[in-house]
Amino acid sequence: MITILAFLLLAALAAVCYFYRPTETLAEEPSRPEVKKLMSVATAAIKARKPLKAEKALIAILRLDEKNAAAYTRLGIIYAKSRRFKEARECFEIASSLEWNATSLYNVGLIYLETGHLDRARNALVSALELEGDQPKHYIALSRAEEKLGLFDSARDRLESAYALEPTLRTLKSILLVDEAIGDEDQIAATRSRISAIISRPKRTPRIPKPPKLPRKKI
Repeated sequence: MITILAFLLLAALAAVCYFYRPTETLAEEPSRPEVKKLMSVATAAIKARKPLKAEKALIAILRLDEKNAAAYTRLGIIYAKSRRFKEARECFEIASSLEWNATSLYNVGLIYLETGHLDRARNALVSALELEGDQPKHYIALSRAEEKLGLFDSARDRLESAYALEPTLRTLKSILLVDEAIGDEDQIAATRSRISAIISRPKRTPRIPKPPKLPRKKI
């Protein structure tokens, strides 16, 4: 009787060992060298303006690594450039859920802005600005969303912040458009004066360095 019980216990233990193997052997991690190689292919294809090849490489990466935020971001950019906004938005939303960073939020905001989801665009761009407040493009994109929402005073403040970081004539002209929408004549005149000051500023000619003097050869 003891022998039979011992045999049954050994059989049960063997069954447990067979069915409860470690999950790592059943679901291996994607090959990192392979993902790196595919990302290099995608990067080269994007630079060569071959979006279809880049798209295939990025989709292949996501089949190996479904949590690769960089692949989703680059795929979203490809879709956005080809005006496939629905697919681009989905890619950027997934990327931002995987990695909460300013770049993903900025991209999501631009797509929302392009497709007319203005409140969502503003929320995403405000979040991007909170994470990374030293990028003029974040302020400019947010000003566009707020201008379309009729928040002209706030939109103007965003543009002034962008101009403080990077003083360009283009940003000043955007400020003037907001001033005209607000209808403040004094502010319009002041902004036009700022624009005129930049336009009338003499352009500096780059200094061409003199060639180095060569030693005289003795005859």
